[in-house]
Amino acid sequence: MIEMIRSFAKVADTQLAQFERHNALTMPESYRQFLLEHNGGRPRDGEFPIPGWGVTVVDFFFGIGTGNVYDLQKHLDDLADSASSELIPIACDPGGKMIFLAVRGPHEGSVYFWDYEATESKPLLVAEEFGAFLNSLAPDGTYDDYEFGLPPKHSA
Repeated sequence: MIEMIRSFAKVADTQLAQFERHNALTMPESYRQFLLEHNGGRPRDGEFPIPGWGVTVVDFFFGIGTGNVYDLQKHLDDLADSASSELIPIACDPGGKMIFLAVRGPHEGSVYFWDYEATESKPLLVAEEFGAFLNSLAPDGTYDDYEFGLPPKHSA
């Protein structure tokens, strides 16, 4: 499982249910479990490859009721006009680019990277499922040769 350097205050199942009702969505079970265990935060190892784009790092996963810039509801509200209604922002990289989770539609449960501020940008599939995304996170430098078609340096 993922190791976190920092997590936010614990969130109760009732708070998650309230968040889902308020936003008319249902989170995939693997993501719900992640929030119940960590409620977002900074992962120890966060590097991951993005097919067709390159490599980046999860800086922070957003949490419920954090009261800071990493609050999931804040990001969901901020991106309401620019992001797809099927996607919710779940994390950011150090440059402020976002990682999204599909909570509706045919790709429900999939994880995407989206440089939504770039012109003609679209979400890029990173993993078919949130648990697979967590398992792909690796120490910095693991995917240095990814853009050259070489395998990762370490097992992710």
